[in-house]
Amino acid sequence: MQDYQIHLIDPAKLSAEDLERFSSSLREVIGYIKYSKDKKRLSEFLTDNPRMLIEANAARVIKAVTNTPLDIPEGAEVIDVCKAVEEMMNESEERGELRMLVQLVRDGDLKLERAAEKAKMTVEQFEKVMENTPLQAV
Repeated sequence: MQDYQIHLIDPAKLSAEDLERFSSSLREVIGYIKYSKDKKRLSEFLTDNPRMLIEANAARVIKAVTNTPLDIPEGAEVIDVCKAVEEMMNESEERGELRMLVQLVRDGDLKLERAAEKAKMTVEQFEKVMENTPLQAV
């Protein structure tokens, strides 16, 4: 059996200078992993990094390791991670706002018609959303 030397990398322990030593998209993958638990630092990393247009396979690694629900279209060669994360966060905010409207209607604090208007939906569309939104635990 061959005796191979293995080098392990702990992204959390790497400094910003250490990240700069990587010249491939591995830099962005490791940086994203490093900052994935801290929204503020991750946002800074994505904003300050002009190289976040990365190969689809690198984006898949980020998605798998950090459980970030990135949308990686089939056949895509490159992914703009900044844009993908921004879209994901916007969708999350919209879902939260929609859940809040649903809860206000259920509690009787907001009329169905007004909630639908705020959500830019028809009353019928909003009713379907209400049907598909689980009751919140009190």
